[in-house]
Amino acid sequence: MIGEKKKSYPSEKFTYTDKKTGAEVTRLTGAYSNSNHIYFTNNCFYNGGRSIVFASDRSGTPNLYSMELDSGDIKQLTDLPKKPYPGSNGLHMTFVHPEADTAVFWDGNILYCLDLKSSEQREIYRLSSGFIKHIVSIGAEGKYAYTSKIEDVRDRRKENTLQGTYDCHPYSEILKIALDGSGASVVYSENNFIAHV
Repeated sequence: MIGEKKKSYPSEKFTYTDKKTGAEVTRLTGAYSNSNHIYFTNNCFYNGGRSIVFASDRSGTPNLYSMELDSGDIKQLTDLPKKPYPGSNGLHMTFVHPEADTAVFWDGNILYCLDLKSSEQREIYRLSSGFIKHIVSIGAEGKYAYTSKIEDVRDRRKENTLQGTYDCHPYSEILKIALDGSGASVVYSENNFIAHV
C-alpha cells in the first residue's frame, strides 16, 4: 500500500522579488497541484534541517512527500488510497521527528509510523469508533507518539461549534503509542476536550 509507487519529481522552486516590499521570495512548489505544509505546531523538518515533509495531491490523491531544500527535488513517501483533496485522511496532522528521520501520520482512523529514508510504514494504532482523532507528536526520545482521542459528541451538541463541543465535556484520553507497534497506553483521561498534545 504505502511506498509501492514512490515517484520522484524535479524541483519546482522559483525565486522572485515581491513587487510591494522588494523582498526575495522562494516558492517551493508549483501551481500544477495542491501542496500544503503540515500543521503549524508540528515539525516538518528532518535530515539535519535540509529536508521537509509536506502533503500534496500531485499523484492524483493526497499523499506525503519529502523535499530536499537545497535542490528542491521531491520524492513521494506514501501511496495512499484515492480520496478527494484535502481528504479526511488527516495528513495535515503529520509530525516529523527531526533527528530520527521518522514521521507519524493519520490515514483515516489508522495511525502509521513512516521511515523517511526507506518510505516503509507500519500501523501503530487504530482509533476506536465513537472517538475523533487529533494532532499527534513524537517524544524527544523518538520511541513514542503522543496524541489525544476525543469522544465524538457531534450528535449531542446544542450548537455546531467548538464551544458546543466543549459544553458537552467529551471524554478524552492522552495516549502514548509505541512507534515499534508494540502497543498504546492511556497517560491521562478526563471529561473535557483535550487536544494539541
